[in-house]
Amino acid sequence: MSAITGRTNSRVDGDPALVDAQWLARRCEMGGRRGLAETMAALIRSGDLIPGARLPTVREIARLMGCSQGTVATAWTSLRDKGFVETRRRGGTFVTEASDYDTELARPDEPALTWNLASTASDPQFHPPLQDALLAGLSVPNLHSAQRQHVIDPLITVVAPTWPFECEAWTTAGGASEGIVLAILAAAEAGGTIAVETPTNPRTVQILSTLGMTVIPVRWDGDGPVVADLIAALENGAKAFLYQPRAHFPLAKRIASQRRVALAAVLRQHEDVVVIEDDGFGPLAGPDSITLGDLLPTRVLLARAYCKAYGVDLRVSVLGGPARLIERARRHRSYGASVTSRILQGAIVALIENRSVDSLIARARQHYARRRKLMVEALSRNGFVVDSDEGFSIWLRVPDATAALVRLNAQGIILAPGNGCTFGGENEHLCLATARLPEVPRQIERLARQIAEAARDHGADEFG
Repeated sequence: MSAITGRTNSRVDGDPALVDAQWLARRCEMGGRRGLAETMAALIRSGDLIPGARLPTVREIARLMGCSQGTVATAWTSLRDKGFVETRRRGGTFVTEASDYDTELARPDEPALTWNLASTASDPQFHPPLQDALLAGLSVPNLHSAQRQHVIDPLITVVAPTWPFECEAWTTAGGASEGIVLAILAAAEAGGTIAVETPTNPRTVQILSTLGMTVIPVRWDGDGPVVADLIAALENGAKAFLYQPRAHFPLAKRIASQRRVALAAVLRQHEDVVVIEDDGFGPLAGPDSITLGDLLPTRVLLARAYCKAYGVDLRVSVLGGPARLIERARRHRSYGASVTSRILQGAIVALIENRSVDSLIARARQHYARRRKLMVEALSRNGFVVDSDEGFSIWLRVPDATAALVRLNAQGIILAPGNGCTFGGENEHLCLATARLPEVPRQIERLARQIAEAARDHGADEFG
């Protein structure tokens, strides 16, 4: 796994840890007056250069930076002496595992840091460059046409092969939240009854409240929505079922294959019920989508967002599913922005088609996974029982969420209360966002200890 790079990708096939030389040279030049060794150390401490990453050769870095090989070699030696890198005979120079070199969260002469672990926003350093994509968007057909174009043909062409089931129709929305709003309104009238997984994304809770929907919660267990709960919800009049098939927020899980089949069997007994699939992670969740759409081909509406992968300035989501549902979604949108800019749609097309961007997103996915894994392991060592597979969150059971939040806030650590992810009464969980965590084990360990201490209730040693 290499550090995140710009558009140029010089990774050698078969060596996924090789750092892109041009990316590294640019970052070092941006270090200004700081010396080369100090800038490199900062990149390692921040997690931009991860443990195991293989550095380019001294000759290549010297050439790209316009300095002597001796200058670079001296910097490399300083890093090696301080434990930041190691040189393997005939194998190159590698970033070492974080141990002796990583620092405390703040030095005594600095103000205490604030760790906002409540925000689920993606890390901007992992977003692809947008210049070429936006220029490509300016070349889409029918630019400036007054005719409404809910989705341009090139977008359908690139999105359809990535969809987990065949769709009759497509449309777009302004982002993840608007996509879910339109999907809900297409599936059930405002004020209607809907079955919804719990816990779920806080934005979903807020949207359903704003629309005045009657919600029947369907609990998630280790494999997905509980079948018995869904049966009860449908028998009590739910006309739609909303859930996240993968990268679930806040549980960071994906639905198990057997549970998917069991849910489809239940839904077949209720032919008028529409299924809404919320794929808020989009490309960041990987190419292996999970869906009920192949089992219920005329009743599933999938909303996929591209904001987390490509950045909030490309706030676009795509909805695909039955023509009757897509038409309803379009009608509901006619009272607002009406259509998504062709320029933004064209930019999404360019990014999906760009293989270099695919590589960047794949590496970003690996960085995010490493951050989550480091925190899961550290929390486990500090008494938490954590079950987390993918996504930007960790769901922590604690004796008293309010007390824990207050203690953590006093230490500059901000987590989200679990009751924002449920439909009333929840006060036993905290939600920890992992996207902005440092990739430095010692810092992660200290954060985990602080969270455990704040959550501990008079000597309890383990949390559910």
